[in-house]
Amino acid sequence: MRVRSGADAQWVAGLCRAWGVPLVVARCREAPRGEDAARRERHAFLQTAARVAQADRLVMGHHADDQAETVLFRVLRGTGVRGLAGMAPLGPGPLARPLLPFWRRDLARYARARQLRWRTDATNRALGHARNRIRLELIPRLERTIAPGARASLVRLAELAGRTKRW
Repeated sequence: MRVRSGADAQWVAGLCRAWGVPLVVARCREAPRGEDAARRERHAFLQTAARVAQADRLVMGHHADDQAETVLFRVLRGTGVRGLAGMAPLGPGPLARPLLPFWRRDLARYARARQLRWRTDATNRALGHARNRIRLELIPRLERTIAPGARASLVRLAELAGRTKRW
């Protein structure tokens, strides 16, 4: 789905070699059609990769900004309390999201202070995807014109919904 995915894979392979982290690589036979299909493919691959690497956990890079976007997107599409909980810190399966409490700007500041490099996916700036429009246009506009703390409020909503056991 992305022109630079091969270069990203090479960069990750180098990073894994340098850090001594196991790497499992795969490629879709054909490009998924749409973000939902891509997410399903990605999660299926991650489940397989965990088995191949004999990993108890696979750590994802999702952070608080991602959580806010997820919750708002689900609200706009129509969801119940379960959907309001956003992404779980643990699961499904071996997936873990330890960075959910941290904001993108704070992670970038941390990485710069420790001279860590990262890759930026250029497709995250493309307004053709609904989630990108939420990230780049809708949430900033909401925070400028209606609710200055919208991101934090959405993350707090996810935490509260996640505590609700009656799904």
